[in-house]
Amino acid sequence: MDAAAALRLLDESHARWAEGVASLGEQGLRSACGDVEGPYAAHPMAALVLHVNREAIHHLAEVALLRDLWRARDADGGARGAAPDG
Repeated sequence: MDAAAALRLLDESHARWAEGVASLGEQGLRSACGDVEGPYAAHPMAALVLHVNREAIHHLAEVALLRDLWRARDADGGARGAAPDG
């Protein structure tokens, strides 16, 4: 998949996630996660939503860092092992 397709997929996935969270409503966010969450079954769904959001932010920040590193490498002509300026 190229970068443009990945960004489209990200946008589509984010839209589905936001719709799903909104569909829970206040009562749904207060309800327990349930047995599927094992030891966290009694935690409110809002805690799970917050956790998933933090994980997405964390991992997408890593993606952004890698993109920046590749962009910088490409701007440098792709030189490997070149001595730093100065």
